Amino acid sequence: MVKRNVVKAGEFRFFDGCCGWEKDQLKEEIRAGYWTVAACSPTIIGLIVVGNYIHTQVLGKRLSPHGPSLLQSCILTNTIPLYFSLIESCSSIKNLNTLRKIHAQIVTVGISYHDFIRAKLVSSYAACAQMHEAALIFSRTNRQSTFLYNSMIRGYASLNLFRQALSVYRQMLRAGKQHDRRTLPSVLKCCAGLSALHLGRQVHMAVLVHGFTDDLATSNMLVTMYSKCGDLRIARQVFDELTERNSVTWSAMIAGYGTHGCCAEAEAVRLFEEMLDVGESPDAVTFTTVLTACSHGGLTELGRNLFEKMEEGKFGVELGLEHYTCMVDMLGRAGHDRVLVGELLFRGSYLLEERREKRNLNIEDRLSPVPDAPSCRDGHGLRDCWNR
Repeated sequence: MVKRNVVKAGEFRFFDGCCGWEKDQLKEEIRAGYWTVAACSPTIIGLIVVGNYIHTQVLGKRLSPHGPSLLQSCILTNTIPLYFSLIESCSSIKNLNTLRKIHAQIVTVGISYHDFIRAKLVSSYAACAQMHEAALIFSRTNRQSTFLYNSMIRGYASLNLFRQALSVYRQMLRAGKQHDRRTLPSVLKCCAGLSALHLGRQVHMAVLVHGFTDDLATSNMLVTMYSKCGDLRIARQVFDELTERNSVTWSAMIAGYGTHGCCAEAEAVRLFEEMLDVGESPDAVTFTTVLTACSHGGLTELGRNLFEKMEEGKFGVELGLEHYTCMVDMLGRAGHDRVLVGELLFRGSYLLEERREKRNLNIEDRLSPVPDAPSCRDGHGLRDCWNR
């Protein structure tokens, strides 16, 4: 048993609550007058956190005449924000096991009825891809706010369950809930995933009505939606009207040109060069879209030059497995030597193995050697293989 030092400071009493002590000692200190209304609250929180609910009830009842009302006040004013922070931490790192344990404690403490806690639980379960639990809590929440609807829509959309997400959005409209800036990007993602251009145009009207045209995330999804649905003219019109752009905006428009053919791949490359001219820094996704455009458009030499510059580190972007995959596809389409394609496969596989080794993962049974691959392990770059 940890010997308590009777100090009035709340943080010490919180520490005591987490360490625990005997029930008789707690009673003696209450009778001795060590406990005051101001000092008991942190200790009650400490008892609740470690699951010592019996001592929590004892402390609350013995603090006459403040007893039950004080206990309830401590729970509402202190424990709810505490558990909100705990749930938020589990959501940020997607720790489902700990989230379920905290949920069990919330039910035991008796604050699971609180709409504030329920809203955060719905959001956290959705973030952890547990939509069954999220939907169950959502259905039992008395006040279903816009935040709750957004959490459900975003959760379904992140799992590519686009029809379920749109069903929740329809419920939101029937309930008369107001949109906010986090509502429509997920809805537009669903429209893009289903290639539902007609529905996407209706959502575009909602963007205009609610005044979200200046929201960059919404504008980016508009460009993505129109591009994936094949309406490159409207996608480019939305792109040109934007007063603010980031790498996501440029990548979305470049990807639209790169995947729809009809000589649009050259426009994708031209747009990439314009992106560099305005000083926007491309990221790994941008290079993937450009290399894909070069592959589909037969722009092999341009794609090779771009890949060489990435290999030399001129853009400050680390080569990833997706970039090697694009190059394999590009050279395969162009009918290049199988030896060169084999070298790319080898280097991509080697990169994957190196990254997984850093994470202490064994991948020996997942990678197979590439036959007839030239030896470029002596420090020569990929350009030397191309020049052979």
